[in-house]
Amino acid sequence: MIAVSDADTIRLIAARGVQAPTLVELGSRQVLPTTAPPTGVATLGNPELQPAMVTSYEVAFEHALPKLGASVAVKLMAQRTEDVKSGVSKLQIDIPATATTYPALTYLNIGKSDMKGVEVSGKGKIGKGFRWNADTTYVDITDGPSPGYNAVVRLVAFAATSPKWRSNLGLGWTDDRWTVDTSLHTVSKFNSYTASQKLDPVKGYTTMAGRVGYDLKSGITLALSGQNLLQERQAQTKGVSGLKAERQVLFSITKRW
Repeated sequence: MIAVSDADTIRLIAARGVQAPTLVELGSRQVLPTTAPPTGVATLGNPELQPAMVTSYEVAFEHALPKLGASVAVKLMAQRTEDVKSGVSKLQIDIPATATTYPALTYLNIGKSDMKGVEVSGKGKIGKGFRWNADTTYVDITDGPSPGYNAVVRLVAFAATSPKWRSNLGLGWTDDRWTVDTSLHTVSKFNSYTASQKLDPVKGYTTMAGRVGYDLKSGITLALSGQNLLQERQAQTKGVSGLKAERQVLFSITKRW
């Protein structure tokens, strides 16, 4: 982190991570058909599966606005994943059958995936007890599967299954006893995998959450909170074929000692 001035700060972050294969991916669990070979399809681990290597970079600039009681920030992001680990796809046979062995599905390293994005955010206070925060993030993902492979078929279609836009807006107010918070979360359209390993479109959506709390000044807080308040049921993961998130309203009593 570099303090350019009293109001300006720059953060530089570089990181490298490893997505190690699981024991299942390496072969601790194998599923074989009950029929005699070559009828049926086996699911096998791959002891030669390599870890996926993830390299990411971030550059963030934050500017304070003390006269307004606020601050704003811009963050640029870039990430590359190499040796992407694919899932087992029943849409592609990985090991052909022979007269005495089953055709088999397995886990493979199938190329790379690149992500670049930008995030703009701000937060601050207004008047007595009021506060706000807002942010929006845009990402652009490019999948680069190895020749002969398809990212959708191999269950690693990050570009198709990731929303390009995510945004949040929060407003709150607090006094001696009351605390009120509400937030909006917006996601642009994307795709989600179905049970048949195909993509199902999910429309962009907006959700609203809120909380009202009252402090009894005896270590007890009464609160009413809710999630998905705009609709009774809303598709957030899968389209027509998936379960929908339900509206939830909860009342809580919290005691602190």
